[in-house]
Amino acid sequence: MRIAFVGLRGVPAAYSGVERAVEEIGCRLASRGHDITVFCMSHHFERRPVTHRGMLLKYVPSIRSNSLEMITHAFLATLSTLTGRYDVMHFHALGPSTLSFLPRLFGKQTVVTVHGLDWKREKWGALARAYLRFGEAASCRFPDATIVVSEVLRDHYAAKYEADTVYIPNGVPTSEHKVLRRAGEIGELRAREYILFVGRLTPEKNVHQLIRAFRRLNTTKNLVIVGGAGHLTEYGRQLDELAALDSRVLLAGQRYGEVVSELLSNAYLYVLPSSLEGLPIALIEALSFGVPALVSDIPENLEVITHGGAKCAFVFQAGSEDRLHDALETLINRPESMLEIGRLGQTAVRAKYDWDAITDATETLYSRLAASAPA
Repeated sequence: MRIAFVGLRGVPAAYSGVERAVEEIGCRLASRGHDITVFCMSHHFERRPVTHRGMLLKYVPSIRSNSLEMITHAFLATLSTLTGRYDVMHFHALGPSTLSFLPRLFGKQTVVTVHGLDWKREKWGALARAYLRFGEAASCRFPDATIVVSEVLRDHYAAKYEADTVYIPNGVPTSEHKVLRRAGEIGELRAREYILFVGRLTPEKNVHQLIRAFRRLNTTKNLVIVGGAGHLTEYGRQLDELAALDSRVLLAGQRYGEVVSELLSNAYLYVLPSSLEGLPIALIEALSFGVPALVSDIPENLEVITHGGAKCAFVFQAGSEDRLHDALETLINRPESMLEIGRLGQTAVRAKYDWDAITDATETLYSRLAASAPA
């Protein structure tokens, strides 16, 4: 089959779970003999290789604006595919999903993957939020099939739209323990002597609450915050100011690859205090390393940490800085309980979020759509 991916910044993955999902699924499909094309934002890549892990990369421009960047890129990418020989067009996220009807007019099968309800994110203005709400409805009405990455999203679409979606989560690679080497450039870190957050620095992640709760702790451990380009935003500047008040808080900026693996491998605790998630990939990656986790009790987090009816991570009440502080204080003083819950989490996510099984499910969906396409 000939498959095109649209609605992401591109690969190699360096920004979010969407890019990682496309790279991991796309390279596996390519190794199975499928022709895979990924449309990339040209200005996000200084080096522009023609191929990556067996996938063909095509670079398309976009308007460099927070609210227009993705939709203009997706629109231009979609236009360039209409006369191409693609069997399946696979769109990602709510905004690009609004374009998924166009390839159908040219006889192509279309798929949309919903990674989260993006209109809930605080960064969007009223107009962008309204368009993303439209994208939510379009994502289950315009394409031939809709994939959702969590059971919470599947239930949402069934209740709100009576839509029959396909549940295929994103995954994590098999993770092996890494020794702290390159991560030392962040600070004088020691194994199991720091608490870690990895994710976007956006208000719904509640990193400000995490820093404030941590500052009230009587501990020699560090708090390491890994996240991208936060200092360029008003929220990022707020985090800079909070971190400056406590030398134990280290803002590491955006980190990738081996450095993140080292940080996850050696953390005492991974914390995800968010009030909004789609499928929390960073949490899944932390658990895959056997790192104990403390998460807010939103449904998306609970879905990840519940396995066989039991929870494989610690939980606190979302939005409550006091509950977060109390949980951190308790866990810092209970090191004996950490390793066992870490092992439980590692077993759970490796069983549920395997990239090969996820690729199998995606390929099966493509094959079904291709078989039903008009001759």
